[in-house]
Amino acid sequence: DFLQNTYSGRIRIEGNCDPRATNEYNIALGERRALSAQKYLLQSGIRPERLQTISYGEERLLPVGDDEYTYALNRRVDFIILEKE
Repeated sequence: DFLQNTYSGRIRIEGNCDPRATNEYNIALGERRALSAQKYLLQSGIRPERLQTISYGEERLLPVGDDEYTYALNRRVDFIILEKE
């Protein structure tokens, strides 16, 4: 609703992972997460030119730790509002 009715600018969709696999695997997993979120937004009517995706894999951990709770917090997709052009 926000993207359709309130904000008309561009959005960056960032895929993130926990650090338990290899960097290559996590980059690919983060990309799949970002593309999955992008697909949902496209199916919801958001125009493709408003969306861009990137994978950070395990490079941008929010909390650092080695427990299941911390891992779960890092398995995420972030939506970044970019400036209107």
